[in-house]
Amino acid sequence: MMDDDTPKRTTQSDVYALGMTMLEIFTGDVPYPERRVDAAVIRAVMMGKLPPRPAQYLDTDEVGDRVWKLMLDCWSRDPHARPSAGRVLEVLKDGVGKT
Repeated sequence: MMDDDTPKRTTQSDVYALGMTMLEIFTGDVPYPERRVDAAVIRAVMMGKLPPRPAQYLDTDEVGDRVWKLMLDCWSRDPHARPSAGRVLEVLKDGVGKT
């Protein structure tokens, strides 16, 4: 029996996870590494706290800014405002792939 409070998996939740995976690829660490307990991560996410931009891995140049904005878009609090997976690919190919 499913609990009504159980979050549903959607394309938008997959895009959120993709943004976190991108962050993990850049940093080599899990998102929210300073929070050692899962409940602390969940609390941070529910409060709308986003991971900080990893300046040592994402430069503040055009490409770094574009990638960071893409990740922020993936983490939008409004699931319907998140880009589609196709749009994520398009941004990566057009903006990042040309460097």
